[in-house]
Order: sequence, then C-alpha cells, then structure tokens
Amino acid sequence: MANKDHETRAGYAVDVWNRWRDENPQLVPDLSGANLSKGLHRKRKLFGANLRGADFRRSNMRGADLHESDLEKADLSKTDLREANLREANLKGVELQKANLIGADLTEADLSGADLEKAQVEKSNLARATLAGTRLRKTDLAGVLGLTQEQIDEAEGDRTTKLPDGLVRPSGWKERKQERTPDPEQ
Repeated sequence: MANKDHETRAGYAVDVWNRWRDENPQLVPDLSGANLSKGLHRKRKLFGANLRGADFRRSNMRGADLHESDLEKADLSKTDLREANLREANLKGVELQKANLIGADLTEADLSGADLEKAQVEKSNLARATLAGTRLRKTDLAGVLGLTQEQIDEAEGDRTTKLPDGLVRPSGWKERKQERTPDPEQ
C-alpha cells in the first residue's frame, strides 16, 4: 500500500511535488494502490516511483516523467499521457484503454499483457518495447515509431488493428467476429 505521506504529497500542486523530488533525489515515492484518478499530474516527476496498482483513470499526465517507474497493473485508462516519458517503465498488465499516448516515449518499456484497446498512439516511440501478449484491438499503430515485426508477432491484435506500412498482420491473430443482434421479428 502507498506511503501515506507520499500519497498526501501527490495531492499537492505539481510544482510543490517536483520541488520535493528535486530536494530528495534518493527517495523512491511509493504510491502503490493509491487512487489518483481524475488528478492533475501534468509534468509531475514520478520517475522511478512505485505506482503498482495505482488508479490514474481519467487523469491529466501530459508530459509526466515516469521513466523507470513500476506501474504494473495500474489503471491508466482514458488518461492523457501525451508526450509522457515512460522509458524503461514496467507497464505489465496496465490498463491503457482509450488512453492518449500521442508522442509518448515508451522506449524499452515492458508492456507485456497491457491493454491498449482504442488507445491513441500516433508518434509514440515503441523502440525495443516488450509487447508480449499486449492487446492492440481497435488500435491504430500506423504512426508509431520504432515498431518492428517481431514486436507485432508477440502482441495480440485482430483485423481492427491498423499496422504501419511494411509490417504484416500475424497469421495467429484471431479474426474478431461481428456479433449479430437477434432480429426480434424472427
């Protein structure tokens, strides 16, 4: 569970939090399991923090520094992460449905088992990111940087996943069948 002092400080203005981080560079913030949803965390210095299982749903985290943070099983669905630094972050099992990751740096991040359904990922950098079992249904990857065929082959997608030019849909991706609504007049 989160350190109560750290959780209280996370509610302070971003500049107050960032000054505290600058004054305590050896400190590893522990916000594991904290409910920080709908918060304003824009440009917040959360690098190297323990954010396992934290709830950031619908938060503004644009430009936040989350490099080398542990976000395993955190909920970042519908969160604004535009231009966020997520380099080398642990994002295993993270919920990122409908998140805005435009321009985010995910270089060498571990997204194993993460759910990026309907996430906006244009201009994000996925160079050397781990995508084993990452769910990419209804995700447009056409404008993603650094994406390789090997990464696509490890991920889960379907016909609704749009790929960048030069990459091909793996034969193992299941086709999502249209569910038919029964006709009440039949």
